Amino acid sequence: MTAQAQILDFSAPDDISPGMALQGVWQDFANSIAAMGNDSGYGDNDEMCSVLNHNTVLMHKLLMSSATYRNIVNSNFSRLVRTKHWGWRSIYEDELGRVGLFSVYRNAPVPMHDHPGTHGVLMVIEGEVEVERYTLQEQCRNRNESGIVDLDFCERKIIKPFEITWFQEKEGNIHGLKSLSDQCVMLKIQLPRGVNCNRSWYFPTFSTGGGQKVMPARRIMNRFL
Repeated sequence: MTAQAQILDFSAPDDISPGMALQGVWQDFANSIAAMGNDSGYGDNDEMCSVLNHNTVLMHKLLMSSATYRNIVNSNFSRLVRTKHWGWRSIYEDELGRVGLFSVYRNAPVPMHDHPGTHGVLMVIEGEVEVERYTLQEQCRNRNESGIVDLDFCERKIIKPFEITWFQEKEGNIHGLKSLSDQCVMLKIQLPRGVNCNRSWYFPTFSTGGGQKVMPARRIMNRFL
């Protein structure tokens, strides 16, 4: 972990807060994430991904000027006692959204889940993770209950350090993660700062190799787990 962080070669004589490190640019970062979508002004999906990747790496570099953030990246996660299937450390949040570090582990995949009404970006800092993204079909979106739903396939890919994946309010909002390393640590930016009390989890109704265009899944509302 330390070696990965030292690539950016930051040193800060004062322990400035992550909020101070992002001062003056957080609004622009939030706007670039909020602009995701077909009517965003981005030329195409590749351009959108390129802009989001650039901005998220830049956010990480700015946060590295905060000794608080560096200590969390270099120490806290590397010595994290694993008591859950994944870990979360909040870094900064306000009315626009929240920033944090998300950690997943080998042999403990995060099941497919959604982030109702929010959109965001995940960037790997250390390790590798396989991400599979789906979109809930239109006719299933108004159902506020558990049951069988159909998911449209978006992508399945391996994310390496300083690469990203993303989710919008509708497109690609459902995703699952599987760490390909002992531990994978990611910077996560989510807008707005929703608590996700209406989150759902999605379990394929039959074993598949992944990647099919439409996948039926059993949706279970978070309140039933």
